[in-house]
Amino acid sequence: MNKFRITDRLLLALIVFEDMFDKVVGGGSRAYHARKLFLYTPPGYKGSSLSAALHRLRDRNELERIEYKKERFIRLTKEGKKKAKETWPILKWQQQKWDGLWRMVMFDIKEKDRTKRILLQRMLKDLGFGQMQKSVYISCYNVADDVYQYIKKVGLTENVFVLVNKQMYIDKFNQLVEEIWGIKKINNQYRQLYKSIKKKRINSLYLQKIINDYLDIMVDDPCLPLELLPKPWHGFKVKELIKKKGKLHI
Repeated sequence: MNKFRITDRLLLALIVFEDMFDKVVGGGSRAYHARKLFLYTPPGYKGSSLSAALHRLRDRNELERIEYKKERFIRLTKEGKKKAKETWPILKWQQQKWDGLWRMVMFDIKEKDRTKRILLQRMLKDLGFGQMQKSVYISCYNVADDVYQYIKKVGLTENVFVLVNKQMYIDKFNQLVEEIWGIKKINNQYRQLYKSIKKKRINSLYLQKIINDYLDIMVDDPCLPLELLPKPWHGFKVKELIKKKGKLHI
């Protein structure tokens, strides 16, 4: 399943699996063997298309190509790291301790501003919000100011309300989290992937497949804080297993 552009997929893979194929090069910085980057593309993806995607990333100054000891490497630039963090901000938040606060966004946007409503909903989803009701979204991430700045920018301050709450009095809290984010299904997908590769011998084509299977699951993962995840959370286990097998194979 190809849910996002190949350039975004490459940036995401380089961030998620940053220490699997990398190498310390001049100045202590880390770079990636150019010949291994095909592993981050969908199976069957043409080499010429990968080259074109890498060229676009270099044109946008998000990647740079370097030579080190007569080998060709690709390195993420500051701009590339910034773009990755802007595109998937929730990746870093999952590793942080939850502050226990809930951010709630409620809105009443008329049909004549339908486009603004759709863009707001898309922005909320990108920031990790889950839909609690038709016009009510909640998040556990510290993004209230981001939302407020956005609604100011697009002129929706009279239609959108942003609240920060310490407590939510809900009897079946875990059930609510599941209904909003569907994490049991995602955890099961991670578990099935883990089981499928645990005892299997790895070659390059299979490694390419399981990396992309992981990324396809991850793009739907809300990356909730540890406190809200079911235990065990198989997303962590399968990621480490892929990295371990990748290092042994390459």
